[in-house]
Amino acid sequence: MKMRGIRTLCSLIGLSAAFVMAAPWSSWAQSPSPAAKSELAPTGKLRVAFPLNALTAPKNPTTGELGGLTADLGRELARALGVPYEPVEFASPGKFLEVAGGDVWDLALLSPDPARAKVADWSAPVFELDYTY
Repeated sequence: MKMRGIRTLCSLIGLSAAFVMAAPWSSWAQSPSPAAKSELAPTGKLRVAFPLNALTAPKNPTTGELGGLTADLGRELARALGVPYEPVEFASPGKFLEVAGGDVWDLALLSPDPARAKVADWSAPVFELDYTY
């Protein structure tokens, strides 16, 4: 019996991916608007939700700093916005979705799901993974 791969599209919540991808990461032609800063970082810092997962959010054993794509995108977006970057750790995506809209985090990287769409807005996909066995 042949098993088929399960395809999962992962995307950033909100407009953040489109905002980051709109200009080269190395420099900005102009500063982001106050409205963009206010929408993406309403507290004056960019709080990025992390489900603790060694694949998607590896933690440096020496420094304890979170890494991976979520950290890279979060740091770069915070830099582009001119605000501090703040990782917010959760045991699972379900845990950070439980507090969505509760002023705990501003941005996350996760798979789109109809149930999640009740509490999250989706950007265009950032990357695609194929899981097979």
